[in-house]
Amino acid sequence: MMLTMAAIKLISDSLSSKNDQSLIIPSHLEPLTNAPLFEEGFVSFNLDSVADLYTTSPHVLQFSYTEKGVAYGQQETSSKTIKCEVPLAVQPVTFVLNLTNEPVYRSGVNYAAVVQVSHQSGLKFQLLIPGTRTYDPAGISGDPHCSERVGNACSSAILKVVYVSLVAALKGASIEGINQIFSAFLPINETYHGRIVIMQYMQHQLNSALFQIKEPQDYPDFIKELDLQLTGGREHTKSYLNSATKNSLLQPPRQYYKKVQDKDKDINELLSAADYQRLLQLV
Repeated sequence: MMLTMAAIKLISDSLSSKNDQSLIIPSHLEPLTNAPLFEEGFVSFNLDSVADLYTTSPHVLQFSYTEKGVAYGQQETSSKTIKCEVPLAVQPVTFVLNLTNEPVYRSGVNYAAVVQVSHQSGLKFQLLIPGTRTYDPAGISGDPHCSERVGNACSSAILKVVYVSLVAALKGASIEGINQIFSAFLPINETYHGRIVIMQYMQHQLNSALFQIKEPQDYPDFIKELDLQLTGGREHTKSYLNSATKNSLLQPPRQYYKKVQDKDKDINELLSAADYQRLLQLV
């Protein structure tokens, strides 16, 4: 089955839709809305190909990804293409996947969707998928691409890489094959996005839940193990990690809400009047 160009554009653009309200005010333990990340019934992890993303044969997935944008240190738009081949049908598939089309709030981070992994053994794990306006505790304040707030270009790229990885895994790819996809994407990430840590976390989630059959770490615990320098552009990371000791609940810091206010000029239209006033107080 072949996905149309219009359909793949929905994957890329849905994260920036005005209906995707993945911003969460701390007093809420639930998202402000339950707007779906994907169109209902749209995503299938069993598609044989997606235009401009991947094709499959019985034993190989060919991943091809082109990114266009303004690279770090540049002013003009450029493009970069990466390709890799991932062996399929190299091991039995012992799990099924189910996409939950609702944003969730976990450890102070607002994710846009959840993929549940159910193994034949009965064990179940969750893969947390970031979206537009997700707070990234590993973002860098002032960075042109990788700030505290995940933008549409970054969330779209993350979604595509995770999606291809899940397709490959369901077609019998090994953990080495999944790592190959993430490694192939790294040059694009370094050039146009800078979301190195959150992509490492996505890779960790997939490896843990699909292949190692264990619970993935929460994002803050994953960040702590990296021993990042929490100075300069990562003062917000320090504030976020310290918030648990002060409030017994991890919460996004002021810098995140300030970035949302600066980037999302129509945020007052997306939030209720009460929530918008709460946002202004947080900023």
